[in-house]
Amino acid sequence: INYNIKDKDKFAEEIFNISNNIFLSDLKLVVGSDDFIKNSNKKHFIGSNSTKERIIKGLNLVKLSNLFLAETVYSFDMVKNPKPEPDIYIKILRENSLNIDETIVIEDSGVGVKAANSAGIKVYGITAGKHWHSNRDKNELYDNGALEVFSNYEDLASAIESL
Repeated sequence: INYNIKDKDKFAEEIFNISNNIFLSDLKLVVGSDDFIKNSNKKHFIGSNSTKERIIKGLNLVKLSNLFLAETVYSFDMVKNPKPEPDIYIKILRENSLNIDETIVIEDSGVGVKAANSAGIKVYGITAGKHWHSNRDKNELYDNGALEVFSNYEDLASAIESL
């Protein structure tokens, strides 16, 4: 389908504004994610294809900003190539002197799983977010290299603790 968009910059700005308004009004904490982080004694980082400002704003909205300091948040604009390239995960590993064999990435998208897998990091998939509607196939995560896919944070936590 070809759309006759006369002013592409204006169109992009309007789409961004609509998206941002939905983000600000509809962003909700994924059930169990806060307990997962609070009950973990592991180091946690965020590697996202969003902007750092938007990630931090989201953390504030869902009241997780006290669990993720700004220096633990990595965004696509901090690396040369965003996901599905592995750059963001390699950057997190290097800047924090993490042992790749002791690192697990938790991802909710195929491109994220592919990025972590390409970096050589064990990756688990999670489908607990509302973007995982009933018609979305979790094989998207398996097909990109997830070792296991979980529908909730309780089962994910149990799997990590059993490693």
